[in-house]
Amino acid sequence: MGNGVKKAGSKRKHRVWSMDEVRSAKGVSVARGLQPRSSIITKGDVTNRDLPESGAWTVDDATTVTLVWGGTYEALALAQPSKGDVYLDYPKMPVQGSTLLPRRGGLGQLTILLSNRMEESGVEADELYSRWEIDWQQIEKDLVRHPYIADDASAADIIEDVELWKAGESKLRAQFKYVDKDGSELTLLDKALEVATKLQRGQESYVVYAPVMRLLTNYQGRPDAATCGYIDVPTESIAGFVYLKTGDRLAQQSDDMWTRTEEWTGADSWDADIYTTASGWNAAS
Repeated sequence: MGNGVKKAGSKRKHRVWSMDEVRSAKGVSVARGLQPRSSIITKGDVTNRDLPESGAWTVDDATTVTLVWGGTYEALALAQPSKGDVYLDYPKMPVQGSTLLPRRGGLGQLTILLSNRMEESGVEADELYSRWEIDWQQIEKDLVRHPYIADDASAADIIEDVELWKAGESKLRAQFKYVDKDGSELTLLDKALEVATKLQRGQESYVVYAPVMRLLTNYQGRPDAATCGYIDVPTESIAGFVYLKTGDRLAQQSDDMWTRTEEWTGADSWDADIYTTASGWNAAS
C-alpha cells in the first residue's frame, strides 16, 4: 500500500489540533513540498496568530466556522490542516478545507473552514448522545397454547379431543360431541369443553404483550450498523424475557447528523438453534 491509496471501506484517523500547536508552528514544511523562501528580515511579532476576522459563524443547512490565521508563510504551512482534522476548541466541527495565501514579506494568511457537515465517508462517526424507548408489542397465540391448557398434565389429551371435535360433523359439534379413534361417540368434558365453547363463539386466540427495547443514538458522521436476527441482551431490558435483535436502522438528518435506531424484541423464548451465530441451523443465513 505504498501508493497511499486508502482501502475501500476503511476509516482514516485524522489529526486533532490545539490552538497552541498552531501558534507555535515554525520553520519550513518539507512534508508539503515547500522550498525555503528567499531570506527576508521581518520586524515585530510574526508568530502564527488568529486575525480579528477569525471565528465567523454561519448557520444554514449546516453550521460553519471560518478561522483566519496570520504569520509567516512557512510557519502557517506547517499548521495547515487536512480535511477531516479536528480542533480541540471545535470538537464537533471537522475541517472541510483550508486555503494558504502568500503575502508580501514572506508572510501568509491561512483560512480554514470548519463545519458540522460530514461529507467524507472516511471520517469516524462520533457518538453524541443516546436514549432508550420501551414499547409493548401485541402478539396473538393459539387458544390451546394458553398456560391454563398448555401447563395441564393432560394437555395432549385435551388438544387431541378438541381437534377431533373440530373435525367432526356440525350436528355433533353443536352438542360438543366427537367420535374418537375407536369410533365411539363421546362428549367433551372439563377443559376440553371450555376450549370448545370459546372456539364455537369465534375466540380462536388470545393476546399477550412482549417488550420492545429501542435505543436511539445520534452521531456526527455515519456509524456502522449491525445485522439482525440473533439472540442478544440489550443493556436496558425488562427481566423475564429473552431478546432477539430485530432492528438496526440508520437515518441521515438534514444537517448530516445520523440517527441509529436499534431494536430488541422480547419473548418467552427464541430458538437458539436458529437465532444464534452462523452455525448449525443458522449456518446458511
